[in-house]
Amino acid sequence: MSKKPSKRIPSLDGIRGAAMMLVFLTHAQILWLYEVVGHPILLALGEIGLTAFFFMSGFIITTLLRKEYEQNGSLSFSKFYLRRVYRLGPPFFMTMLGIVPLVYFDILAVKWDWSNYIGQILQVGNYVWLLDDNLFMRATGTNLVWSLAVENHFYLLFPVMLLGLIRFGSYRLVAAVMLTICLLVLVWRWIAWFELELSRDWLRNATDTRIDSILYGCCMALWRNPAFDDEVKTYRESTGTITVITLLAIMVGAALCPIEAISVIAVYAIQCVCLYFIYMRAILHPEWACFRWLNSRPMVWIGTISYTVYLIHIVVLKTLRSVTEWNDVVVAISGLVLTLVLASLSFIYIEGPLARLRHKLH
Repeated sequence: MSKKPSKRIPSLDGIRGAAMMLVFLTHAQILWLYEVVGHPILLALGEIGLTAFFFMSGFIITTLLRKEYEQNGSLSFSKFYLRRVYRLGPPFFMTMLGIVPLVYFDILAVKWDWSNYIGQILQVGNYVWLLDDNLFMRATGTNLVWSLAVENHFYLLFPVMLLGLIRFGSYRLVAAVMLTICLLVLVWRWIAWFELELSRDWLRNATDTRIDSILYGCCMALWRNPAFDDEVKTYRESTGTITVITLLAIMVGAALCPIEAISVIAVYAIQCVCLYFIYMRAILHPEWACFRWLNSRPMVWIGTISYTVYLIHIVVLKTLRSVTEWNDVVVAISGLVLTLVLASLSFIYIEGPLARLRHKLH
């Protein structure tokens, strides 16, 4: 039995905001934070933030597609792709065009290659990087576009696959098929690493080795969806905080594990399984003490503008480092404030009006 999901699912914007802050801290290069927390742990936290983005993308988009199917008995592919263009296009092209004068006038001192830049525009930047010997050293400042390419590759076929599957089976069966694909990707990562000796960067950045991070979120949207399914049980707060802390520790531990089969091959699967249980509790129990801060106004707003923040924050940080002589802490704080201001302006004056148009197509 299904219920009608609320317009805004609790805690998701806050989780998105928290994930963005983890990614930002990884790129802020605050030396004393590296010394206190440790560089490997900070990198692991940044990776968890990125995996959380992928997982949430799969969950939210599949939830919306499921809602559309239950209301209309079908899916409109044209509206789906138009919604993605309206949502993702403006911030993406503003970022990609905005960095050109910074590089041209040598304001942003970075290594640059136009073929890599064009590859990013065409949404194949992750494979352009992987086939280049100087990974992440060309078109520097727009590195994170690789993750957008992974998502866009995935969603080119996903709506068609989803509609075909749900017409011939229950949501639980469709989720089982997608979980099977996740396991196949896990096997493929094993083969790519141990047999084909592909790089760790390939396993992290290539679409063929990373789409399971999105698929796990799709599985959650189809089976035991906390926004849809009445049979989903609630949890006790007395053990909730301990459970969340334990799951976060497991995610960090998997990334730092010296056993390659875990830290290289299984790490994303382990993180997604942990995220499943964290998301479930955060959505069902936003009133818990460990989740209330996620639903505060600042965190919800950061989550709302997180896509643009994600795209531009490296450009902002590198520009400040290039044109100022500020220390790393001042650059990080100033970069965060400037990034949030620019992303907010973009959301209010550009993305907001387009979002209203997008909702008409929903």
